[in-house]
Amino acid sequence: GNQTLLRWFLQLCVKYGVKGRSGILYKPVGLCSTNISANEALMKLKIGLQNCQSAFIYHCQNHYFCPIGYEETPDDPSEAYLASNNTKTWLFVGECSKTSPSIHSLKWRDVVIDLNCKNPDYLDSRNVKKGIQKRKTKKVGGNLHCIKYCEKC
Repeated sequence: GNQTLLRWFLQLCVKYGVKGRSGILYKPVGLCSTNISANEALMKLKIGLQNCQSAFIYHCQNHYFCPIGYEETPDDPSEAYLASNNTKTWLFVGECSKTSPSIHSLKWRDVVIDLNCKNPDYLDSRNVKKGIQKRKTKKVGGNLHCIKYCEKC
């Protein structure tokens, strides 16, 4: 969980003799939820992705992705080469998997939907065409999914 990431990152910092910190960037639902909007989280994520001192982990459906970049695309293809305020954000995420490509592009709005689902509901960001699905669990409410950060100080 969240404490495991903190301990893991602290151990890496000690091993390599650097100062660092980690925590949850965005988690709108469940224990340790953050008190920021999806737009604020996206702004912080974009800034962090441009900083070589930061790294991120997107925890999704018992899976971990590393956001490695982003792209803004216009909602209207005819505005592709014009400045437009009507855009959608795609996150580029890396992962290690035997069954999936190493880099995916995920719509930010789908990530936000996933992070706002409450157990047993979830959205698998790699398979959004399946829509919101239900886990086989007795636990109701809450959500473990979040975006975590690690940064060198």
